[in-house]
Amino acid sequence: MPVDELYDHHLTRNRENIEKSLVNGTCLPQSIFWVEMPKSDGETSLLGVPTVVDRILRQSRRAGFSQPVQYVI
Repeated sequence: MPVDELYDHHLTRNRENIEKSLVNGTCLPQSIFWVEMPKSDGETSLLGVPTVVDRILRQSRRAGFSQPVQYVI
């Protein structure tokens, strides 16, 4: 699903529920999708891929916390 479809369909339709769960502190990350990645020695290692919604929320939170704090005196 392209990102614009994600915003238009999923996030727009579920915005209130996502917002309520964030405000109430009940927002839990969804299950991580595990993918086996081949290594050069023939073995595999597991790679955890978060859902797109979880990734967007994490990036939004990081952007909010990384802004410089300005003090008004």
